[in-house]
This record gives sequence, structure tokens and C-alpha cells, in this order.
Amino acid sequence: MRDYKNILKQEIDENKYTAGANILVIQDGREVLYEEYGFRDVKGGAKYSRDTIMRLYSMSKPVTAAAVMILVDRGLLDLSACLYWMMPGFAPAYIWRDGKRVKSGSEITVKDLMNMTSGLPYPGDGVSPGQVRKIFSELSERLYSDNPMTTAEFSKRIGGCDLCFEPGERFMYGSSADILGALVEQISGMRFGEFLRKEIFEPLEMEDTGFWVPPEKRERLAKIYSVDYSKYDLSRLLQKPIILA
Repeated sequence: MRDYKNILKQEIDENKYTAGANILVIQDGREVLYEEYGFRDVKGGAKYSRDTIMRLYSMSKPVTAAAVMILVDRGLLDLSACLYWMMPGFAPAYIWRDGKRVKSGSEITVKDLMNMTSGLPYPGDGVSPGQVRKIFSELSERLYSDNPMTTAEFSKRIGGCDLCFEPGERFMYGSSADILGALVEQISGMRFGEFLRKEIFEPLEMEDTGFWVPPEKRERLAKIYSVDYSKYDLSRLLQKPIILA
């Protein structure tokens, strides 16, 4: 077995990518590997540990997909169903083709959202100027206000945006999973976070997983540090082989 501990130590000591990390491997229900190194809080001197809480970021997407499949398994949702049947705001939209805005010839299905072939972009990825970027900007501005944008409002606003291509035409990493969250809410009648807690986190005893960290757990939350890439020879870094083992 490769020396994972030394790999972690080297990467962290050289300040390449992170201040701290851990690795846990479970096989056939048995823990076969655990290593930890570095700090979750460099200034405070708090080391990385088993109970360190870290941000999931886009790993929330497979969790969302699991929530959708729970509804599919219960016969409450069909992957081939057109999205606008359940969410009228997503009626056949306009797309941008060869610099022109034309009516879409197909409809977004639930499967398109799962596969990220919906044509719904993230800010900066679309060909229609400013539409999605404006919504995400407002979402951010209202996040800590007295009037935060709800999942339902967000999805309704996104439904009015132009698509980057015909649904099902190709893959594009975008806001598809965000819309799936709103779809789960609509079908289940529960807030998305509540559905995840009840149907996934609590049954799996994922006691520290959620959309926010309560005050009593915040000392276990890993700090965020940025990397100053100007210190590195990126041409040499990009030539380094990537080993998946």
C-alpha cells in the first residue's frame, strides 16, 4: 500500500494545496485506512482530526441526486418526466444558437437535470448575457438579509432564463442540481434541508452534516485558506502525473 501519510505530509508541508486533510477508507464495512495531518486552524493551532467539519461544496450534488432517487424509488417521480409538468416555469424555453435567440425544440426532463444536460448554466458559463449571473448575485446579496431567496423563488427565476443549448444535447456543469433541490421540495412538501435530514442524514447517523454549523460545533469547522499560485511554476505542476490509486 502506498504511504498516504507521507503524501499528505509532503503536500501540506510544502503549502501546495491545503493546510490540513484526512483520509478514511472503509471496505466491506471495515475501516482499512485512516490518516490525518496538518491543521484545521493554523493560527489557533487546532489540528485536523476525525471530528473536523469541512465544507462539502459541490459534493452536495450527489447527495441531491440520492434524494431524487428516493422519490423515484417510491414511485413519486419519473426520471423521464418533463420538468414543466411539475414546475410550469420551465416550459420550453429559448436557446442561443449561432448567436441567435431561438425557441427550444425540446423540453428539460428530470433526467437532464440529473445528467447536467439541461442547458442551465452557472454564472459566466452561459451564452445569454447576464441572466443567470444577475440571479446568483441577488441570491448572494439577500443570503443574510431578512428576505433571503428561497429555493422555490430561485428555481422560478432560473426557469425564466435562456438555455445554452437544447436539453439533452450535451453535458455542462451548471445549476441543474439546484433545480433538483426545488423539485424535491415541491414533490415532498418539505424544505430541502429537512428532507435530507429526515431521509438521509439521520438514518445514516450523519450528525454533523447540514447546510449550516451550529455555534457549539463551529470550533471544529476547518478554516478556509487560499493558495498563492504565483509562488509555483504552474507549467511544471501541470506536467506532474495524476495518479488515481
